Amino acid sequence: MLGPRLVDVTPDQVQRLLDNGVPEGNQLDYKSTLPNTGDEKKGFLADVSAIGNSNGGWLVLGVAEREGVPVDIPGLPGIDLDKAVLMLESMIRDGLDPRMPGVSFCRVSGPWAGPVLVVRISKSWAAPHMVTARGSSKFYGRNSAGNFQLDVHQLRQAFLEGGAQGDRFRRLRLERVTSVLAGRAPVQLAGDGCALLHVAPVETVNGVGVVDVRELARSKRRLWPMGSSGCNHRYNASGWLTFSGHDSYLQCFRSGLIETVDSNAVRVWEGKRVLSGSWIAGQVALSASEALAALQDVGGFSSFLVALTLTGAQGAQLLGDSHYHMGEPIDEDILELPESLIESDVPANEESVLCALRPAFDTLWQAAGKPSCPHYNSDGNWDPTPRR
Repeated sequence: MLGPRLVDVTPDQVQRLLDNGVPEGNQLDYKSTLPNTGDEKKGFLADVSAIGNSNGGWLVLGVAEREGVPVDIPGLPGIDLDKAVLMLESMIRDGLDPRMPGVSFCRVSGPWAGPVLVVRISKSWAAPHMVTARGSSKFYGRNSAGNFQLDVHQLRQAFLEGGAQGDRFRRLRLERVTSVLAGRAPVQLAGDGCALLHVAPVETVNGVGVVDVRELARSKRRLWPMGSSGCNHRYNASGWLTFSGHDSYLQCFRSGLIETVDSNAVRVWEGKRVLSGSWIAGQVALSASEALAALQDVGGFSSFLVALTLTGAQGAQLLGDSHYHMGEPIDEDILELPESLIESDVPANEESVLCALRPAFDTLWQAAGKPSCPHYNSDGNWDPTPRR
């Protein structure tokens, strides 16, 4: 059909949908035009939410169908697709509750009167989503026959499954932290206070797709261990590993999970155990942004979960930028900071990662007795100069 990567969709793939008479189904829907009227817009939102609430899939705009089977590809001639995408994104943002993550757009030009707009919709991490446009309050699912409205039992199951997706990532994260603490990391770590960063595509957490670690190994992204200035690398049973002595490593798993650990996050300064919050934030931002960019390059994934965990933190104090101790000693030995969802349309750079990880860093500062991380300005962006 199409995919698995949106960036790899070609004119030939779209043309084959017509040539082979590929019918609409639980993961595919055709539209000959953009939604213009109120009813068409509500129908578009029903399609997006139904696919996201179910197994994920594709909307192909610019393909005419009859009884669900494509009969022509008129494309979308004379339409400014950049403006069209902005309009559709605004509809999705304002017309669904909660906001639908993991929706991506791709323009495909071929031998047709106009380009086709392909919309990739991931199985949603935040499902179920309700259509709220034009006073609606309906939940939809999708099967081989098309959209259907969720009944009470199906809606209850959808909420349970939505929670289960979060539980799967938290269990995976806990399993990995437990393995590191038990000495089962891919390298023997020397430090006693670790920062563990996990980055995973939502699709792979849901069991959809795997990653070719050979492509990650060939990536031009800097997949160095967190906190390191260089590394060695090799393949191992889990996938591909980069490491810097006994201090840190980065493991790329075949499941798509990237784990990087710095075992010197907790240090001794003037006889006291300290954590430099701003230094950790900078290292996390660099490692996470490179991991996100690499996964986007090789997998075309639409949304990611990012989580930071600190171990050996009990009794440590946050070290401020002027080398003074901030707040009280941390009570917990393991700080499992809140995970964040980052969508593929967010630039994979350090600034956007720090913005997305604000809940994690607010929690870190709160663990030291402070109300919030002082490095965020009124716009929610990272500011290297802390508020006083």
